[in-house]
Amino acid sequence: MFNVTMKFERSIEKEQEGFDEGELQIAGITIIDRVVTVNMQTVSLKQLRPFDYRNSWPDHLGTYRNPVRIASITGENPYFAYVIRAIERDNSNDRAGDLQRFSESIRRSAQLVVDGRGLPTVDTIWLGGNAPNLSDRIWRDDDDKIGVSARTYVDYGIILSQPNPIIDPPRPGSRIPGSSQATELLFSGDGAVWRIQVDTEASWA
Repeated sequence: MFNVTMKFERSIEKEQEGFDEGELQIAGITIIDRVVTVNMQTVSLKQLRPFDYRNSWPDHLGTYRNPVRIASITGENPYFAYVIRAIERDNSNDRAGDLQRFSESIRRSAQLVVDGRGLPTVDTIWLGGNAPNLSDRIWRDDDDKIGVSARTYVDYGIILSQPNPIIDPPRPGSRIPGSSQATELLFSGDGAVWRIQVDTEASWA
């Protein structure tokens, strides 16, 4: 078994409100025995003003020292994917409900494809994640959705199962050399433009 972890960094190209307190809502998607599971994690992004006005790192969880564990996969169940919704945190009183609707919409969209004997594509899970709107009360300063992005790694577990030329035999808890998947995601919406650097890697369970 392999544990998949993620780390993040945000670069702000355009602010929404002059001091954007960000949050990443991350859905890690796996398929075991044709059943889709969605594991949710949230990461708060802290803007380091005034010393580093444009860049943000996670406040605690999701840093390079403390990565987010988002999924566990195997060679027999190799599919891994994620959907990230970036929000600008304000004063929503239904954040838990928003998160539940986000997770369930992704799960339902992916499960429909699996039930049809297929594997969820990036378009499928993106549409599932983008469909739910955030709570938006009249005359209230609720959270704002900046954007949604997704990635799929259909054979990730199979790749990780191959003999590793650097560490052999596997060492439980050790990072797997060559497992890193670095991606830059663009989120643009509600007046803001953010770029998120996402580093995904795996370790032996």
